[in-house]
Amino acid sequence: MAQGTPNEKFLQQVDPNRRDFFGRLLGAGFAIPLIATFSIDALSVESAAAQSSNTVGCGNLSFAGVDQGYVGPSKFQARLLDTTPNSRLQGHVDFDLDDKKGLRLLNTHTTVTRDALVMSAQVFVNGTSVASFPDNKGVIDRGSLRCFPDFDAFLEALANKQGSVSITATYAGVTHTLTGAIEALPGNIANLPPA
Repeated sequence: MAQGTPNEKFLQQVDPNRRDFFGRLLGAGFAIPLIATFSIDALSVESAAAQSSNTVGCGNLSFAGVDQGYVGPSKFQARLLDTTPNSRLQGHVDFDLDDKKGLRLLNTHTTVTRDALVMSAQVFVNGTSVASFPDNKGVIDRGSLRCFPDFDAFLEALANKQGSVSITATYAGVTHTLTGAIEALPGNIANLPPA
């Protein structure tokens, strides 16, 4: 494709992980829409301020394009290991996608070694903290998510193995940090339209 064509400009705005797919579509004769529709009611000073304040401290995370919806895993898990030498603490965090009435969220459930108490948990994407949940059971929704333009972009990052979890727990009066990469669980696929 020639540089500077509308198709090339479009591909530059697409997530690098999806460029090849869209490039094949465009090469096969599909035309990209040049007109976007949106609700004028969604435009306000308050919504713009909320979006800009949501990106403070977002490190190397950047996004291009518009919400394309989400097709990918609906269940994820992080196996947790203690970073303290010679510790036997371990556990896991389960993440289950819930899309009731179009309000996307991840229900979280943390399991750790018996008698350990979970104090807090952070979700990271590419090393940047993007969400937290307070204890063994929690919810990550659009309102608690930092740095992402929409929830679908967050789900894509998890599906692309860019996520990890760090929890703080106490056991026998000692504070421990357990960490683990977030992995998709096989066989659970969601197909969601743009939010």
